[in-house]
Amino acid sequence: VILSAKHGFLRPDDIVPENYDVTFGTNHSEIMSAEDLSSQFRKKGFLQHEELVMLGGKKYRSVLSAVTGEHQRISYPLSAYKGIGYMLQALNKSVEEMKEIN
Repeated sequence: VILSAKHGFLRPDDIVPENYDVTFGTNHSEIMSAEDLSSQFRKKGFLQHEELVMLGGKKYRSVLSAVTGEHQRISYPLSAYKGIGYMLQALNKSVEEMKEIN
């Protein structure tokens, strides 16, 4: 699932009709409210999952934490990396290591 500041929680088959440059942590008028995100999180059935993995930056972590239930655990495997470039390198390395194992 992708967490979009403009569209909320998107499933892999959701279509986003246009490009946009909106991110959490800014005062952009198109950012979804915490209430709308929380409602969407519930409606899409994400409260049923006990464990969540977040592959995003600090701005997105606080947003996810605000909408999850108390029974849910969130892990942040990329939290040690500073910036999207380092996060992408770590993800690519992990994928390559998994290919070698399989």
